Amino acid sequence: MAAELPGAGGKVAMLSQALAAFLSAGYVYIGMDHFALPGDALAVAKRQGRLHRNFGATARSPTAT
Repeated sequence: MAAELPGAGGKVAMLSQALAAFLSAGYVYIGMDHFALPGDALAVAKRQGRLHRNFGATARSPTAT
């Protein structure tokens, strides 16, 4: 089963394809594996330098979840 999993190069290629797909669909990258539409509150917070990340979520403020 492990032989069926992609190696490091394959994983990088999948990440690259996913990034390109989201960006071409109009989403913005807000960090890690998170994307949002430009008008979304998280995307706005990212542009304004107010985006925070904690253990379980990405939030617009350090205390929001």
